[in-house]
Amino acid sequence: MHKYEIRILREDGGTALLVAATYPNDTIALSVARKFAGSHNFELWRGMSCISGTEGATVVYLSTSNLARAR
Repeated sequence: MHKYEIRILREDGGTALLVAATYPNDTIALSVARKFAGSHNFELWRGMSCISGTEGATVVYLSTSNLARAR
């Protein structure tokens, strides 16, 4: 079982809805993401890996010290 995030996107590309769930594999998670998204664009993430979604999606890595300062 893997943890996934499904990000349903607004027209401007921002996140409108975030769903976190556990699925046995990418295929099932992608099927569920498509159902959640309907006609909206979406991204499917497994950890820091974008499995499906916006072309050129980027991840910003924060070091532990930067994360502590952000709080």
